[in-house]
Amino acid sequence: MGEFFDKLKLQRESDILLLIAYTGDDKRAGRSIRTGKVYEYLASGKPIIVIAPHDWEMANEIECDGVSKVFHKSQISEMAQYLIDLAQKEYLKIDLQARRGVIGKYLYQNLATKLEEAIIDVIKSRNSNSKI
Repeated sequence: MGEFFDKLKLQRESDILLLIAYTGDDKRAGRSIRTGKVYEYLASGKPIIVIAPHDWEMANEIECDGVSKVFHKSQISEMAQYLIDLAQKEYLKIDLQARRGVIGKYLYQNLATKLEEAIIDVIKSRNSNSKI
């Protein structure tokens, strides 16, 4: 656990965090995989730059804070301009409340509650169908 906490400390001390999602040509590879690193980065309070496919399913969650940005690997000049613009800002207003909302949806307790509700719905459905 010591190494994990050292990594979190390093994230909090960084100016910007880089995440590279799957950038290959296979449209199916990397889909529906929610990496925990996204949530670590969102919790860090730092701006995030992501290189990902055009239609990456987590783009809205990353960009919810009004500062972080997702780019396709071909958007080199846009990435460069983003970094220049970011470096020139004296103050960054990162919407931490929006980030907390994203993180909250995927906390283990909330996921467990959703799973429990789904199981109860299935049981109720089976019970009501068996009475017919």
